[in-house]
Amino acid sequence: DSFLRLGGDSLDAMKLVAAARREGIQLTVKDIFDNPTMSEMAQVAKLIAAPTESFQKIPPFSIIQANATEVVDSVAAACQIDPGLVEDVYPCTPLQEGLMALSNMEHGAYI
Repeated sequence: DSFLRLGGDSLDAMKLVAAARREGIQLTVKDIFDNPTMSEMAQVAKLIAAPTESFQKIPPFSIIQANATEVVDSVAAACQIDPGLVEDVYPCTPLQEGLMALSNMEHGAYI
């Protein structure tokens, strides 16, 4: 039977995509609607290849472009914590920088 004839809708299609992904199968919502029977879906579904290389571990404080000790001390002071509790520091994204700038102009905004 057809996915649509069985009452499948876009939310069900998203759930099916997620379930397929958990089983290592790549299927899109478009695939489901374009190929609504199981046999048609099986023809367009693809196996998700296992990653061939592992993620490289990034050492703490290696992303920032400043003296790590100074940054740790500054962050610890701003958060009122012991510097030994700071595990790593990441730079802000452009969106975060913009929100921080707006927060400085309008106290309490976005915080």
